Amino acid sequence: MDSGGGCAPRTERQFWPGAAPRDVPVSVCEAVGSARPGDRRFPRQARLQRRRDIRAVFDAGLRTPGQLLALWALRGAQETRAVIVAGRRVGGATARNRAKRLLREAYRLNRHRVRGPCHLALVAQRACAQASRPEVEVELLSLLNDVGCLGPAVDERCHPHPAEPLP
Repeated sequence: MDSGGGCAPRTERQFWPGAAPRDVPVSVCEAVGSARPGDRRFPRQARLQRRRDIRAVFDAGLRTPGQLLALWALRGAQETRAVIVAGRRVGGATARNRAKRLLREAYRLNRHRVRGPCHLALVAQRACAQASRPEVEVELLSLLNDVGCLGPAVDERCHPHPAEPLP
């Protein structure tokens, strides 16, 4: 029976080192790695990882500051990719990790709206660690709009605007 996700669940035998085999439910979509419309993942291919690519964004990109984050955008890339950074200025390790987690989630939920191709650097400010996810998301969308990288929402039913209450 279909659970509404488009793929019927099934079980798969998995073997863990040192453990007895057991049946684990796995979605057919996850097993074949298909990307459905409305897919909101942030895969490794969508991240900037090379030092020279990140340096190019900071050196030649357009900087747009905000209260919670600063955004660098570099047009002319082959594909849209992003890097998320939180320096020691944000706070201790816990505060930096929280700020990066908030930025990653806000970007992940709105990655489909980025008009590209462009390379983006999202840099957390000190206030980001104390902000809520909707606040970070609203500021990210505002900064993306300021640099001209924000496209229209594809399907508002999947992820309504964060300032609006859920139905």
